[in-house]
Amino acid sequence: MNTPTELIMALDDLLRCDVKKPSITLRQRVFSNLLPKVSLLLAVCVFWGLITTRQGQITTVTAPVRLHGVPDRLFLLQTLPEEVTVQIKAMSSLAPTPSKLDLTAEIDASGIAEGTTAIRVNHADIATPSGMVITSVSPSSIRVSAENKLRKSVPVKAVLKGRLPPGQSSLHITCEPTSVDIEGPASQVSKVVSIATEEIDATQLQKGKEYRKNLRIPEKQVSVLRDTPVTIRLSARNKRQQ
Repeated sequence: MNTPTELIMALDDLLRCDVKKPSITLRQRVFSNLLPKVSLLLAVCVFWGLITTRQGQITTVTAPVRLHGVPDRLFLLQTLPEEVTVQIKAMSSLAPTPSKLDLTAEIDASGIAEGTTAIRVNHADIATPSGMVITSVSPSSIRVSAENKLRKSVPVKAVLKGRLPPGQSSLHITCEPTSVDIEGPASQVSKVVSIATEEIDATQLQKGKEYRKNLRIPEKQVSVLRDTPVTIRLSARNKRQQ
């Protein structure tokens, strides 16, 4: 080679010589690296099966009815029904199983009035987990009965079992407090004239000692706005009581 240019040209000709690539048949393409291909295919099939196994499955569950926003002036008497039946459709197996579902129908009762009011149960009132949709709710409405609320103060009355010991019949039984506040439906509260204590054995009462007894609830839906027991004492009558 007389010049560097001739050397470059000669080397370039040698490097450009065509090398015939070996031909690969379709069978070789399919069955080459067979184990990795089969493993990958099985993994994809298993994963797809896990996602779509429960897709479209419909489950029926019951959801208790819970009211909120009830006006303070009203007292709830009854809710019918107390739970609704919900049908839920699973969009994938990633959704929770029926045994793990804990649904509640949270219904706005701010619009109810005294008497009976029908409230529609909407799908939006029931929160569902991700991957599940509600298809139906039965019944589609509930009936709520309410009454005006009443609060008043009534006297406390001690209930005795038996008679006071001889020589103490002239003594007077007092309660502390002398009265308590009660609250509930107006029709029931208006009938209550006093609140009785639990029975106390009169034969065991002694002057100067204190006894504690709980109050009895006069009506099922009437509540006493006092949690502590009543103190009962046996004391001498004053001139007014005589």
